[in-house]
Amino acid sequence: MGIAAELLHKYCDVTQTQIGRLLGNIDNVSVHQLRRRLKKKMAEDTGVMEHYCRIEAKIKAACIM
Repeated sequence: MGIAAELLHKYCDVTQTQIGRLLGNIDNVSVHQLRRRLKKKMAEDTGVMEHYCRIEAKIKAACIM
């Protein structure tokens, strides 16, 4: 869920409150925590970073079409 939260924040110009609603009515503090934990995991684990980058690339490619 952290990847979804981060990409929504990065590309969709929505607030953390709005992201929380989209992700099952979680509060904005929980969204912030998801994003913070994801960034920490990506810094520690290249597999997580690669997974994030693959998803991000697919989103970018879909937006160009």
